[in-house]
Amino acid sequence: MSGPAKSFAEIFNSGSWEGMQQFTDGTLLADDGTTFRIHKVVLSPRSGYLHALFSSNLNQETVAIPNIGRKILESILSYIYTGIIAVDEKMSRE
Repeated sequence: MSGPAKSFAEIFNSGSWEGMQQFTDGTLLADDGTTFRIHKVVLSPRSGYLHALFSSNLNQETVAIPNIGRKILESILSYIYTGIIAVDEKMSRE
């Protein structure tokens, strides 16, 4: 990555965020056991649900997201980080 990124979307869409795992401060656990390293400071102000979840689990690095599978949680995180969401027909039924 040359120079500072202009937005979270640019970082997320370029894939460079995957190499920055050392800067994450939490993990979300999907219903199927898949984990996602996350940035609480980014997610909390963009989701009241996640803000409440993080606030009630202050001392836990890993927070379970009940009844949400990997694909749906991945789409939610993509939307929060980039403002873009992709939903296929199967996911819309979940």
